[in-house]
Amino acid sequence: MPSYSARVLVYDADLEHPFDLPAKLEQHDYFCIQVENEADAVEAVVKAHPDVVIVNTLPAESSWSALSDAVHTTWRNRQAPVILIGESAGIEKKVASFRSKVADYLPANFHDQQLFARLQALLRINTMHEELLRRIFTVEKYGIKDIEAVSPEVEVEDARVVLLGRDAAELDELQEALGSQRVVARLDDPFATMAALTEKGVDGLIVASQGEDQDFFGFCSDVRHNSRLFNLPILVIVDEGVFEADEMQLARGATEPIQRPIMADDLKTRLELLIIQQRYRFAVRKVFMQSLRPVTSDGLTGLYSHGFLHEHLASQIADAEEWQKHLAVGFFDIDLFADINAEFGYVAGDLLLRQIGTMISGLLRAEDLSARYAGGSFVVVLPETPLQVAEIALQRIAAVVRFTELAIAAAEEPITVALSLGVTAFEAGDDAESLIARAREGMR
Repeated sequence: MPSYSARVLVYDADLEHPFDLPAKLEQHDYFCIQVENEADAVEAVVKAHPDVVIVNTLPAESSWSALSDAVHTTWRNRQAPVILIGESAGIEKKVASFRSKVADYLPANFHDQQLFARLQALLRINTMHEELLRRIFTVEKYGIKDIEAVSPEVEVEDARVVLLGRDAAELDELQEALGSQRVVARLDDPFATMAALTEKGVDGLIVASQGEDQDFFGFCSDVRHNSRLFNLPILVIVDEGVFEADEMQLARGATEPIQRPIMADDLKTRLELLIIQQRYRFAVRKVFMQSLRPVTSDGLTGLYSHGFLHEHLASQIADAEEWQKHLAVGFFDIDLFADINAEFGYVAGDLLLRQIGTMISGLLRAEDLSARYAGGSFVVVLPETPLQVAEIALQRIAAVVRFTELAIAAAEEPITVALSLGVTAFEAGDDAESLIARAREGMR
């Protein structure tokens, strides 16, 4: 049985289906359920359990009240966020009709990259929320009953943003769109911008590129190699027609490209949703820290224990199998760890383990789980994540570790270490042991 990135319900009353959403979604590994009237949409929400709902608001006018009610009748403590497609006029009223703070909007002339960026952002919030509830459930098996979930409804009025660009007029436009109180720095030099990002407690970065500005795109990549800025939302403003090269843009570190001419509402919505996702990630991480008690964690590294890993992974496997979800598992091993113990002593080795464990945990997404497996080995579980995406994410973590100098006892100078990495994906019939073993066998 195949696995999918998500189940997407498409409600499109236009019989010509001008956006051809099913074909686009299926091409990008989504399971699509298409309906043409509200009654079928409500039935699909109740029975098919979509992870996200896309509604074409053109050309028909409707209150969508029944669909809105169905969407907000949660299943498995989870509701399906909504993306509306339509004209800007009256969009606030349409969004409000769904009573959802995580609803998103696409203009009728949207580019495919915009669609999938919004899908991914909304689905991440859902994944974080569901993993939070699952983590609490696993912790309760250990007799811990005092942990409460947090809501993904996060306020972002006090968000702090840095602008990087060389066109003063465009920076004025960006600042007006976002609100002057949110922009804490306007800079034209990547070096100064990096300092501002690390010093000012920034929530987001907007890079206004001009043509083939290699310095700016290289800068985005540098940000991703900074452990403190690893997950910072980065929007890159690009010229019209550059979307065809967006894979190159994103590979260099940007979260999403925004095409000129800039639509103020669209830019603000994109940034706010990414910041909501980032802040919810921090809130979820705080709750996860509460779940790291002596009975659930490894005493040396502070990560989840071997036993917790197996208990929790079994629940994730059952969920992936029932709902045809992706599930990836990674295995890290510190290269030459025995040699480090032999040269510097076991105290130094223990300190190194704790530092690397902390780095791995801090560089993961909120919904991912990291655990000490044994010796110098760590296991990472990435729910609802395709294998290819997991490989890229874990390779980036290995790169950050490799470029970080670590101080250990008995070493006169800081040292650097490399991690061997193996990644695998859930297959029918897997259990926790087989998944971990396959990831370990694939190390390189």
